[in-house]
Amino acid sequence: MKLTFCAACGAMDHLQHHPVVMRSEGGSADEQNLITLCATCHVKLHERGMKDAYHHGQLTRAGMAVAKAKGKKFGGSRGNEAQLRTIRQRNADERAAKVLPIIKPMREQGATLQAIADRLTAMGIGSRWTPMKVKRTLERLKSSPTA
Repeated sequence: MKLTFCAACGAMDHLQHHPVVMRSEGGSADEQNLITLCATCHVKLHERGMKDAYHHGQLTRAGMAVAKAKGKKFGGSRGNEAQLRTIRQRNADERAAKVLPIIKPMREQGATLQAIADRLTAMGIGSRWTPMKVKRTLERLKSSPTA
């Protein structure tokens, strides 16, 4: 399983993926057959020899314990959904307010949503704009008290 830390020591740099069951012994290249190791632990594994069995689950649990001790968080936000929603809404409101001086005059002059989207995309403002994204931005600005 590909992790963001070494399954043996918890290191987060110079990560490599090594098969649990070697391909020469019938192992696959599937992610379920991979273990994440830092370069140091990967070398140690080969120095120790492939005949010495290492236990993927045991190494993963040990690595996760080390990473957790270093402050690594696992899993989702759990309990912070309302706070994250508020942050996302505030960020979206701020982005919409920044494009208001561009969108509003174009719309007042009769530009279509597609024309506005094309113009914003051509200007390199954010990612690729679509008519629906322009429509939702305009709706967000109408409901905003500062618009």
